[in-house]
Amino acid sequence: MNSKFLQNSVSPIRVGIGGTGFIGSGLLGLMEFREDFVASKVFTRRKSGLPKVDESLFTSSVEELVESSDIVMECSGDISRAAEVVDAAFAAGKPVVPMGAVLVDSDVRPGG
Repeated sequence: MNSKFLQNSVSPIRVGIGGTGFIGSGLLGLMEFREDFVASKVFTRRKSGLPKVDESLFTSSVEELVESSDIVMECSGDISRAAEVVDAAFAAGKPVVPMGAVLVDSDVRPGG
């Protein structure tokens, strides 16, 4: 998308983030400086411990992550959780951006 489109958008793009490790927490930090993107939900096993993150964003439900997002950024270092997130997002017709090498370097599929 070009910046002209984003500037004319009524609301920011809702980004769902899968994971709260190095990549996920870094992405959350960078999003603080953007007005055209907003974190909608963060899929994590953590319940606290990330500074400056509204804990109401945290969810342990893949369905909630996907339903509340326009796009999903998969940042997990866990291949089975990453596959679960990507599978659910694709099933819902949502675009996915894999941020971790774990998906790029693997042939693991959900359920197998």
